[in-house]
Amino acid sequence: MTGSRTAPLIALLVAVGCETSERQPPPSPQPDAAIPSQFVGARRPSRTYYLANTSGRCIVYWVDGQQHSVSRKLPCPRELERGERARLAGRVCMRESDDHSREGPMRCPQPLVNADHDDRQDAGEERLPAAGSAQRPTGR
Repeated sequence: MTGSRTAPLIALLVAVGCETSERQPPPSPQPDAAIPSQFVGARRPSRTYYLANTSGRCIVYWVDGQQHSVSRKLPCPRELERGERARLAGRVCMRESDDHSREGPMRCPQPLVNADHDDRQDAGEERLPAAGSAQRPTGR
């Protein structure tokens, strides 16, 4: 009895599952419609902060498109070897190195975090002015 009931069900499933026409891909979402209104103005910051180890001393600076800041020299953290640099990426720092085995996330050096924090806190006043400008870095 169960064999006679399952045969039509199997035939129906095979017929439905064996469509020869290709399905159309789902429509891509409209960029403006998909983003809630409170996030429309939000975007990734264009300024990137670096701490680079150059010949035993470190420099902290930012890059924003074609502009870059005046570099500020300071002692290097032990984990950053000569020729490497740390890039602030959100709440994480990424090590950039010629030795690919050393690349990846690392503990953020405090001077790098401070440079970003100081710029945000100053709300537009540049703690590290753009290179070539007449301004000097302000200190506390």
